[in-house]
Amino acid sequence: LSLLRVLSTYVRRQILGWDPLEDGTAVENMPWVGELFSGEEEDEDDDVIPKIVEEVVVPRVAEVIKDGWDPSSVSSTGRAVGMLQDVIVYVLDSAPNVVKDLQSTVVACLDAEFKSHYPALALL
Repeated sequence: LSLLRVLSTYVRRQILGWDPLEDGTAVENMPWVGELFSGEEEDEDDDVIPKIVEEVVVPRVAEVIKDGWDPSSVSSTGRAVGMLQDVIVYVLDSAPNVVKDLQSTVVACLDAEFKSHYPALALL
């Protein structure tokens, strides 16, 4: 097993109950970051954390956006924006397709919300 696979499994377990729309903890402040990366190996951290965010954190964020975000709520939308900004920083350069997928998830949620409030839009 590669180190990345082992770390990804560990992080997946650590964020299992994490609800970023309620918790609001930034990635760099999550306990697993401090536990795994004490700053001794900075060069290696530069590659590992973005990969873990891409493979583990982003899918959790997409799930929370789909299942927990209320686009009609100002507070929920504010937390969603903060969460997305926090996560995108880690993957924007290394995985632009991941950012596009997150964007598509957000657009689909907005579309569904608009259509639920304005049935006439469903005809478009």
